[in-house]
Amino acid sequence: MSNIDIEYIIREVIRRLTAMANETSRDDGGTVKLTERLVTMATLDGRLANMKRLIVVKKAVVTPLVKDELRNRKISLEYADQ
Repeated sequence: MSNIDIEYIIREVIRRLTAMANETSRDDGGTVKLTERLVTMATLDGRLANMKRLIVVKKAVVTPLVKDELRNRKISLEYADQ
């Protein structure tokens, strides 16, 4: 394994841990609440399975690709105060 491979793995682990830290909660009913102000497909990586509802902060920017993916999966998107 090269240094580049190790660096990539470390960055990916940090990205995933940061994403998990920004997730305020996930209940058994499939609701995920995020505190991030920018929601991209990378933000949701690994979180879409069994999700039924996504709640983001009121001023969050949700990319069009995320909105399309949520619509395709029949996941509701809601905006709420922090």
